[in-house]
Amino acid sequence: MKKRVVILTIIVLCIATAVFAGAQSEKQQKVTLSYGYISPELTPEQNNVTAFAYEFKRHLETASNGEVTVDLYPGGQLGSFPEMIQGVMKGSIDIALVNVIPLNNFYEESMIFGLPGVFADRNECTAILQGEWGQTFNERMEKELGVKVLFHYSSGMRHFTNSKRELRVPEDARGLTFRTMESPVSIKMAEAIGAKAVPIASSEMYIAMQNKVVDGQENPITSIIQDLTYEVQKYLVLDGHFSSSMILLMNAKTYDNLSNDVKGMIANGVQKGWSVGSKVIERQELEGIEFLQSKGMIVYEPTATELERWHEAVAGPTHAYVRSQLGNELVDGLLQAVDVYRSKK
Repeated sequence: MKKRVVILTIIVLCIATAVFAGAQSEKQQKVTLSYGYISPELTPEQNNVTAFAYEFKRHLETASNGEVTVDLYPGGQLGSFPEMIQGVMKGSIDIALVNVIPLNNFYEESMIFGLPGVFADRNECTAILQGEWGQTFNERMEKELGVKVLFHYSSGMRHFTNSKRELRVPEDARGLTFRTMESPVSIKMAEAIGAKAVPIASSEMYIAMQNKVVDGQENPITSIIQDLTYEVQKYLVLDGHFSSSMILLMNAKTYDNLSNDVKGMIANGVQKGWSVGSKVIERQELEGIEFLQSKGMIVYEPTATELERWHEAVAGPTHAYVRSQLGNELVDGLLQAVDVYRSKK
């Protein structure tokens, strides 16, 4: 009888030890994550991407008591947007914050995010991306690419800049060459206003403008400031043709192998990163025009009629193209999601 009690006691102790060890490993999983982004190494006050990354890193390393380390690689150290996307898919990069448009080369349906004239402003865009429509889209893309979408947000409405002349209406852009993102929708958008599109990686954009390979480019105010575009561009037209969005991707296998505790820390870190980064975007959009003017840029704000002409010029051909490639269901689903969001405001 005593022998049985001893054996049972030993078994119970072994089980308890295993459970305790499992709990400890769940909480104390040592992890090092690589995190890449294109933006140059600026202070968090100057750059929303830097602010997001720094806060994400700070939270994970603090919340995990140092068990999770986030190694940041700014300034395109891990490659261009397409190279980082591919790196995340393969697992050579754990996390990357990239513009969503280069995803077109890996997941065709993502070209829908380059549709001009869909969103009224960045807040509306972010709300849709974070809402039911955006989450459903993410789930389909995640299965296809082997990635986990940690966050997707708008960094502002995109505008044309150039070094040649002031643009007031679409016709003023005829004959100019614009650096565009490596996306068929962006190319067709430039062609729709009579310009020539030159697809160039964002990491090479500044040099292309500096060396007059292209006359101009298109980006949100935050990027025009952060990328130092104002140093090589003279004119800016606030046409707001479509919303620029950034997407935070993580390799799916790396994510799935993490403990639930670490996954929770990542989710919280993303929200804290966005809280800090969004404030930088908001401040730069409020103060950005004055800043760019102080740097010598000539900024033109179109009238309501002129703005409508800009949107009509770029929307028609690009919407027709995307519908021809993706079908009506996806496009109409996005437009319906926007209508539902507006009806609830």
